Amino acid sequence: MLDLLEKRMEREKEQVFSSVKEADFVEQIERLVEVQGERGYMMEVEETETGDFIMRNYHCPIANISSNYSQVCHHEMNIYKGLFPKSKVMIHECMSKGHFCCEWMIEKPEKG
Repeated sequence: MLDLLEKRMEREKEQVFSSVKEADFVEQIERLVEVQGERGYMMEVEETETGDFIMRNYHCPIANISSNYSQVCHHEMNIYKGLFPKSKVMIHECMSKGHFCCEWMIEKPEKG
């Protein structure tokens, strides 16, 4: 099963990166939410006063798998960190841990 999850992550990473990589930070966030919506996630995004972004996912199409295999959530974290290498990426809530949604914080990258 772990090999299957690893292959899924690589496929997901390729799909997301190809849609998002050639954009500035704000546009990357917008495209990421759009791509994830096309893939069956139900996401909303909120920009904070400091320019950071909070992404909330209210539907995970593989929630039944992620509740048994935490690797799925770790893979998602790795994808987001790869997309935003100059930003701090944190998860505050996770459906696989019993929360109502998955909530991610992606900090605005520092200039320079």
